[in-house]
Amino acid sequence: MNIISKILVSMVLISLSIFAWRVNINNFLSFERHLSAIEARAEESFSKRLFLQAIEYYKEALTLQSNIDYYYRIINVYQAYLAEEQSDRVRRLFLDDVLGAADTFPSETEFWLIAINLQMEMNRHNYAFSTIVRARRADVRDDELNRLYYKLLYSLELRPERYYDFDTSLNGFYNVMLSAGWRLITDTGALARHGFFDFISKINNEGYNIIHLANEIRLIDLQGIPRGRYTINAERSGMYSTQSSILPLHTPDGWIYITRDGEKLPGVFEMASSFVNREAAVKFAGAWHIIDEKGEVIEETEFTNIKFDLRGAHIQGGLVLAKKNGTYQLYNDSLDPISDSVFDDIDISLNGEPIAFSSGGKWGYIDNSGNVLLEPIFEDAKSFSNGLAAVKYNGLWGFINRGFVIAIEPQFEFAHYLTSSGSSIVREPGDHMYRIMTLPFYP
Repeated sequence: MNIISKILVSMVLISLSIFAWRVNINNFLSFERHLSAIEARAEESFSKRLFLQAIEYYKEALTLQSNIDYYYRIINVYQAYLAEEQSDRVRRLFLDDVLGAADTFPSETEFWLIAINLQMEMNRHNYAFSTIVRARRADVRDDELNRLYYKLLYSLELRPERYYDFDTSLNGFYNVMLSAGWRLITDTGALARHGFFDFISKINNEGYNIIHLANEIRLIDLQGIPRGRYTINAERSGMYSTQSSILPLHTPDGWIYITRDGEKLPGVFEMASSFVNREAAVKFAGAWHIIDEKGEVIEETEFTNIKFDLRGAHIQGGLVLAKKNGTYQLYNDSLDPISDSVFDDIDISLNGEPIAFSSGGKWGYIDNSGNVLLEPIFEDAKSFSNGLAAVKYNGLWGFINRGFVIAIEPQFEFAHYLTSSGSSIVREPGDHMYRIMTLPFYP
């Protein structure tokens, strides 16, 4: 190719480049004019209070350019629309669009907060909590978001039913007493078994419990099928041990044990635990002893008291909480002390969570090795269960979380342990009846 040809090719290429550049510039200017025209129509519609029309134009602009500013303009229009028409219809439209904004720009905290507050205004608290969880999973970190999260997490509801008395081992069931007698319900208040009884023991993890009728006692499985019937005059009963096949019964003379076949074990006791690990703790003649499944003493102790857990068992997750020489101490299941720490009083141990203890008239918390986690500051306290603990402060009971921070403000005359489904038994000031408190969003 000679030099003239090269020059001609170069000139052609330059001309083409200039032409393409001019086309791009024209397209850009045309695009900008079109976008500006859409914005102008949106603003004019807004000025005429044609709110939904203005939003339509801004959404059209979004199809051309994903600009966060358009979302904020849409929000501004909705806020003006809501100021004029306070209705859930407008809120639902607003909510759909602001959730779309949050999905498009997940790091924009303001979008999430607006959506959550709209859901709460519509009393859609379950959706609000789900939205908060989505925001947290999107790694949004914000003080207001955290405040709303904990506000909902610890928001409570009180079921309307009232009970004269209750009992539970925190395994999904409550025994409750009504005017017609005792009955079994779930820990959310649903009926678990039909019928009323003179007394009903706590249901064990295998679904067995003991019911008291006018003329006999029955061992019942979870389906309500009798697995044993006994003619014994007993006022109440402890938890049946499936492992040992032994029933603890309280008679007018004291506590006794019978096997599932109805055979009575030797002894009548002042106090008696449920069997666990094929042994039980009993008190007679003022002293505590450990007995085996035959009712024979296998170990004498120097304890003046032994704490029973909610199953009525003396062994609590490998611990025995017992009193000797005027103070309580932690022991292992061989009754050897595991810590030198001593306490004026102590609550029970639940699944290895912090244990409430008393010293100097106040209550604090220790771990399961006896180390102090929180020095005594409360008027009364219960051990932690499922992440919360009931504490008494300024004369009323509330709940603290694992950080020992108040989660539910003190407002009850009584509060029990929390179940895995987020419920507890409480009693309000001035009310002599118990109710079920639920935490709908608690994990």
